[in-house]
Formats: sequence, C-alpha cells, structure tokens
Amino acid sequence: MKIFGTILDEPMDWTKTIISSSTSIKKALKNLDESSAQITFAVDKKRKLLGSLTDGDVRRHLLSGGALEDNVSLALNKNTVTVNQNMSTKSALRLMEKHKIKQIPIVDTKNQIIGLHLREELLSKPRFKNNFVIMAGGRGTRLLPHTATTPKPLLPIAGKPLIQHIIERAHHLGFENFVISTGYLRQKITDYLGDGSELGVNISYLNEKEPLGTAGSLSLIENLKHPIICSNCDVLTELDYVKLLNYHHQNFGLATMAIRKHELQNPFGVVEIEGNCLSGFEEKPVYKSYVNTGVYVLSAEAVKYVKKNEKLDMPDLLMRIIDASGTVAVYPLHEPWLDVGSHDDIEKAENLL
Repeated sequence: MKIFGTILDEPMDWTKTIISSSTSIKKALKNLDESSAQITFAVDKKRKLLGSLTDGDVRRHLLSGGALEDNVSLALNKNTVTVNQNMSTKSALRLMEKHKIKQIPIVDTKNQIIGLHLREELLSKPRFKNNFVIMAGGRGTRLLPHTATTPKPLLPIAGKPLIQHIIERAHHLGFENFVISTGYLRQKITDYLGDGSELGVNISYLNEKEPLGTAGSLSLIENLKHPIICSNCDVLTELDYVKLLNYHHQNFGLATMAIRKHELQNPFGVVEIEGNCLSGFEEKPVYKSYVNTGVYVLSAEAVKYVKKNEKLDMPDLLMRIIDASGTVAVYPLHEPWLDVGSHDDIEKAENLL
C-alpha cells in the first residue's frame, strides 16, 4: 500500500499470538514458529492474560528438567510487561527500551489482551499531519432520555465514550491531530477530552454558537493546508482511514465519501401484474442500494465551499461541489460499520466492540 511515496506493510495479525492456557509447550512452540512476533501469550477463557512465552522461556524450562508435553503454564513468564490502550506510542517505545523487549501486549482494565505493540511497527508507523474532524455538536434527540444530560459523543459503549472509540481507532492508524466540532453540552465534552494528552493526541475545538449542521462548522477551521478526514460522532467502524485517504489522493477529487451497500428484504412475496392480470411472482425480493456512512475526506479546496457560519449538512456540501463541476469520489466500505442513532443501536454497538 503506497502512502505519500512510502511503502507501508500490512500490520501483523496479533490475534495469532494468542494461545489457550491448556496448550502444551510443544503446541506453543509451533505457534511461536508460525508467528512473526517471536512471542506468544497464554490467556484464560475470558481472554485474561496469564503470561508470555518466548524461545528463551522454553529453553529455560527444558534445562530445568521440564518436558515439551508439559502445560504451557509451567514455562510462562508471568511478569509480562503490559500497557493500556491509552498509552502513547512514544511512551510504549520508552517502556520497550527500558525492559529491552521488542513486543508489548495491550490490555484493558480487566487485564484482557486487546492488542499488541511491535517495536518495529511502532518505529515505522506513519504519522499524518491531516486533521481528523469529528462532528459532535448535535443534540442526539433519537437517543433521549440518554442524551438529556449527556451529549451523544460521551454515551458509554463497551466501557468508554463513543467518541473515544473513534479517536483511539484513528490514532492507532497514525492520526494525531483531532478537531472536535461541539455545540450541545459542549463543556462536558471538553472537560472529558481536554487537550487530548491523556489519549496521546492533540485535540482542538470548533464551538458552534448556533447549530451549523454536519458541515457548517468546517468554515471555522483556519489555515487548512491538507485534506481532512471527517466523521460523524456516532459512527463506529473498522474502516482503515489511511486507505480512505490514499484513495482520495488517487482519484484527484475535491471530496471522497465512504459508502456502504445496504440490503433490504421485502418480507412478502411480490405480485407482478400487467393491467388487471397477474403476470408473475417474485418471492421476498432483496433491494440493494448504497448508503452514506458519515465518513468523508475533504480537500482544503472543498472546505472553501462552506460559507462562514453557514448552516450546512454534508450531503448539501457535496452536491454544491458537484454543481460547481467538482468531483466527489465514493469509497466502498466493506468493514464492520454501525451508525449509533437509536436505542437498539447501543446494544448492537456493545456487541460489535
């Protein structure tokens, strides 16, 4: 995958380093041999980290009289160094250097492993100057009474606010500069996120004095030089924002919208008629269409189509660009995606994460 003239290798699938606590040392060695991480992690049934295993740990176990058929728990390093998901890349690298290790697992508050830092990947990980803009100014009326005193971006999903999931996902992919457009209950959002330092990112704010829609606040961004990623605050997705940004550059458009195929099945058999006569049947047909996912890339030139303090929604901005003979590309999204807009969606979001 090409990124601004440099080559980025696809990240390793860290889940392949996970083994069950009931695994034998012999099978764990096979996992070590097949994984490029040079380490494997034993977990219990709840995915709680029990310890790590390297070739050195196996050798020490065998030299002390152990056997390959022994349970892996007998050879584990149970003092595995870990980090939480909020630790910055710089801090993780410092910790690796201190302990002279090349891998460090990421765990949550329950000590369940949720990711893996590799020193090589962290050192080569790209950093983007592009602003990542999150539209968080709406009232979230469809989610009342939850949003009566809590702004939608701060609604807890799987143990953390909705907006934090978006920020952490983008940060993991190399985005460090975030701009949050706020309106309704803005103080609660700024109090929680602050300047972003606790999440290892930089956060600034666009404060809407009056509701400006999903695009209007973009006029408040000053000295914009690079394309921006723009996301609604209620979108949870595993979309690769880097690939989306590359796609935008490759298509030379003023804007790019991520879209997703949506299928809707008619629960009934459809009757086809000609005049007043039956001509056929179609049993429970499926209607396919593409929907807007609420994630975009906008060039600096595209943002100029938004007038100062103008109330404007993103679809209207995109049509304004098209009417002016500008190009708006579409990027098909195949990854998991959910618009958290209703009470039922909160439960779906919990399951998705």
